[in-house]
Amino acid sequence: MGAKYSPCMRRDLKILEQIEEDRRIESEETGCCVSSEGCYQTSKQFSRFIKNTTDSKGITNRAVCGQDPKYCRNPESVAPNRWSKDISKWPICKEVSTRIPSSEAHMKCEIRGRPWFVFFLFAL
Repeated sequence: MGAKYSPCMRRDLKILEQIEEDRRIESEETGCCVSSEGCYQTSKQFSRFIKNTTDSKGITNRAVCGQDPKYCRNPESVAPNRWSKDISKWPICKEVSTRIPSSEAHMKCEIRGRPWFVFFLFAL
């Protein structure tokens, strides 16, 4: 933490274990919490909690605020590059479909917050 002499910098196993645990929690337990003020990714169930979504082929994915494989046009979730079941491995959607049904509240809400570890994961 704050080492300036490069031989002193190293990977800390305890920190890496905590990161892996946070990734597991995010992948298995979080969903999109939608309220009138906006939405945020969390494992706590407040307002309208959306944990899973299912596409027309019956494939179930985790609900992530503002991101869904079935509405992402770039990169698309098609074989052989189908998005992982682990949401921490999902790519950032660069282009979202303009035709999203109003029933997909997790895609239409204004994102107010994400778990701290989401930002940390992308920094690694």
